[in-house]
Amino acid sequence: MKGLILVGGFGTRLRPLTLSYPTPLVDFCNKPLVRHQIEALASVGVDEVILAINYQPTAMLAALATMSQEIGIRITCSHETEPLGTAGPLALARAHLEVHPDDPFFVINSDVMADMTVLPEALAFHQSHGGEGTILITKVEEPSEYGVVVTDPEGSGQVDRFIEKPKEFVGNHVNAGIYILNRDVLDRIELRPTSMEQEVFPQMAAEGNLFAMLMPGYWQDVGEPKVPNPIDCFVQVIRCCRTFSQACVGICSFCTPTTCCSRPMVALQLVLYWWTPRRPLVKVA
Repeated sequence: MKGLILVGGFGTRLRPLTLSYPTPLVDFCNKPLVRHQIEALASVGVDEVILAINYQPTAMLAALATMSQEIGIRITCSHETEPLGTAGPLALARAHLEVHPDDPFFVINSDVMADMTVLPEALAFHQSHGGEGTILITKVEEPSEYGVVVTDPEGSGQVDRFIEKPKEFVGNHVNAGIYILNRDVLDRIELRPTSMEQEVFPQMAAEGNLFAMLMPGYWQDVGEPKVPNPIDCFVQVIRCCRTFSQACVGICSFCTPTTCCSRPMVALQLVLYWWTPRRPLVKVA
């Protein structure tokens, strides 16, 4: 079974951290974000991870060589010469993804930090419903800031439609950026800049071929770190960085059970960058 991680973004939301290296190499819990994702895929039976890279490929390649040996999984890079959106990279990596045409494959957005222990359950759900694709969804407090996923009211999980930034409440389930897809989905995608969320998924939903499963655990878009009190956050993160232990969870406003900034300088840069008050990130109910 294969897994594809979309790591081609420029990391603009996390600057200045990503001026020197891409978002997937930013440390969380003393480990690069992309390593958390690769290890999660390996634990569910994925034997090869394909990374769709674009921004700072040299830094990515150097880090991935070490990860491949330490984790014991094959890591292949699919290099985009131009940004291909969230669907184009699947077409570019098609030769890798369809090696075993009867097996589904995983797709993960690289800027997602989540409780990946749900992957085995998600795979079983995907294999049970008979559709072409499964997207994991998560609950948010402010659905008006996202594209809402509306599913069958009967509870089958079949996706009915997508509503982009609704002005009236229609639901609070949004795309979590983790998918399980059959090989047939590749026939829907051309090798050009295109979007899974805006082009491919709506078509699949209209045909009754897309299902959704609610993630029960933690989920966070790492592109917008939550910093309610910059000074307090910085002091507490420095404390956490000295120990790298779970003791920091619940004390530090920047750390959670699955994410912890592991470098004092990274913490300082984030505090300075996010000094201006911003909309707090959503919490999972």
